[in-house]
Amino acid sequence: NVFCPYELIVVCNGDENTEFVNFIKDHKSVDKYAILSTNVGISRGMNIGAEMAEGEFLCICNDDVEIGPGSIEEMLKVLKAKNVGQVGPEGAMWHRRKPIKNVPKDIVREVDAIAGYIFIIKRIVFDIFGGLDTNYTPAFVEDIDISFSVRDAGYKCLTVPNIDVNHHHIS
Repeated sequence: NVFCPYELIVVCNGDENTEFVNFIKDHKSVDKYAILSTNVGISRGMNIGAEMAEGEFLCICNDDVEIGPGSIEEMLKVLKAKNVGQVGPEGAMWHRRKPIKNVPKDIVREVDAIAGYIFIIKRIVFDIFGGLDTNYTPAFVEDIDISFSVRDAGYKCLTVPNIDVNHHHIS
């Protein structure tokens, strides 16, 4: 078994589901949490979580993602290279700020944008541009924008193939 140290931070974007809020507060694996009284949008919510984090890497993940054993460790192996700023299981190439194709998931590939449902970014890179742009509130294209910011800062965005990550697309 591969293992890496971590802290689990949950940001709950709205407190109307009392059962879920209590689950977060009582779960033994949750190290820190922020229960927001209103939905502040994905960008603001992710920035709040990042502010609470203490590590050198930030894994930002939606609540409808299932992460299999060793997947985080595999992404971290790729991310630790000097010129890499962000990694994830999926990405796309863009042309004139429009998507032209999703890339195959067979080898590590450099992409223009990493899919936002789960990615890991170096904290030092995240801090260069101050996190996710809250102009995209409530949500939409903040994940693409952060990848463009990573690349504008001089770092690569890479996809990591053959990891056990499933996005269930729950709305």
